Amino acid sequence: MRDLNEHAARLSTQPDAHAHLFHADGGQALPIYAVNVAVPLLDVDLEMGPTAVWLGSHRWPSYMEPKLEDATTFSLQRGDCLLLDYRTMHAGMPNGSKRIRPILYTPYTRTWFFDEVNHFTRCSLDMTRTAFRALPESLYPLLMRAYTQFTRADWHKVDDA
Repeated sequence: MRDLNEHAARLSTQPDAHAHLFHADGGQALPIYAVNVAVPLLDVDLEMGPTAVWLGSHRWPSYMEPKLEDATTFSLQRGDCLLLDYRTMHAGMPNGSKRIRPILYTPYTRTWFFDEVNHFTRCSLDMTRTAFRALPESLYPLLMRAYTQFTRADWHKVDDA
């Protein structure tokens, strides 16, 4: 059985776009459970507004706020990989160029994690636990993440009828 799950998405920042809000993709309370792999589809120089990263922020207490002057930015070439712990504070910088900044990103996560904050439009599986358990066990790893965290957390209770 695999111990990681993944999906891919694309994020495009338009020319003359403002900086994105700094954020971490996930909460600080857990040990590492997800890594985001970002791959620029074009060369991204400083004018194009690369991702700013606050080094070490994945270990910060939740009350710490990043300061822009402490951010690290760097140019990336098409096809480079930027790996970010889901708890790392980061932000897309302003795109001062006249080109779109397309980035492909793929989060790799532990099987028990489903990102309902950043990917809330992904539908949860609408299936009873009884129907799920009637499926071949080989399908469990493929469908488990489709259940909401709420449903999975509730599995210790009595089965549905």
